[in-house]
Amino acid sequence: MKTRKKIISIIKEAMNNGARKKECCKIIGVPRRTLYDWEHNEKGDKRSLITKNPANKLSKKEEKKVKRTLCLEAYVDLSPYEVVADLADKGIYLCSVSTMYRVLKRNDMDTYRLEQKPKKYKNVETVKLKANSPNEIWSWDITYLKTNIRRKYFYLYTHIDTWSKKIVGYKVYEDKNGKNASDLFEDAITREKAYDVHLHSDNGMPMKSYSMLSLMENLKIDKSYSRPRVSNDNAYSEALYKTLKYRAGYPGYFRSIEEAKEWIDKFVKWYNHEHKHSGINFVTPVERHEGKDKEILEKRRKLWQKQKKKHPERFGGNLKKWKRTEEVYLAELPESRIKKAV
Repeated sequence: MKTRKKIISIIKEAMNNGARKKECCKIIGVPRRTLYDWEHNEKGDKRSLITKNPANKLSKKEEKKVKRTLCLEAYVDLSPYEVVADLADKGIYLCSVSTMYRVLKRNDMDTYRLEQKPKKYKNVETVKLKANSPNEIWSWDITYLKTNIRRKYFYLYTHIDTWSKKIVGYKVYEDKNGKNASDLFEDAITREKAYDVHLHSDNGMPMKSYSMLSLMENLKIDKSYSRPRVSNDNAYSEALYKTLKYRAGYPGYFRSIEEAKEWIDKFVKWYNHEHKHSGINFVTPVERHEGKDKEILEKRRKLWQKQKKKHPERFGGNLKKWKRTEEVYLAELPESRIKKAV
């Protein structure tokens, strides 16, 4: 109690001489909220002024190793979730995801991350589109690729498997029309042998063009469309394009269609074969598409169990299960947005 009163008097004296309360608290090492409690509560709080290090805290050597790993070229652009997953695949365990975030924060290396809540619908009959294996539901869309000429764009068409997140079809075109869309779709389903796939898209002109609708009718393909002005109904394609345009090294614009095609080819190769996707428990889309993720996740689970036996104080009650997601939902759509093949 005497120590607290002494700290309050020192800070008041410093403030009378022109110092700011925030800076005084920072120098002494007392949060402003704590000082406020001391000033307005005679009994004060029961917290000790002496900070005790938790038993499960990383040593300085261990934290230095984590920081050095996060600064490696291979991990500098990845989230801690992806880093932990990739290290686990190599049989390496440094720390938990939350600890890795704390290390980033202490060293001013963390970045802002936005969480979005799904939209809820009221008084509308809805249907959840569910996939249990590859090539059951595809999502497709078109995005603009800027060029070095104002108001001139190239167009990237992509088809993504919602269950595995694999890009199953893509191509860069100079224009946007139904003929390009139908040609790419026909090529993708032939290559993947996905003749029973359900195709989802937004309401763009190429999506509802005569060429596209005619092809799907001939192949008896079920289809669905996003509601107008609701981008979350086609979230997988939107997320893919955000990953693409926020990818380190993305040029921002392209000087020629050949340059655009070359960059997109490299991106798709990275995305399908190297990218640890958060939506599928940080395995690559190809590993998930080919069923290799079962073995990978089991290997990670055993590594976590081994580390828990070695350092039980560093693990809480719920050990990360690295459980495989068997069902994936595309969206919860009104029945009017789903069209069954006749």
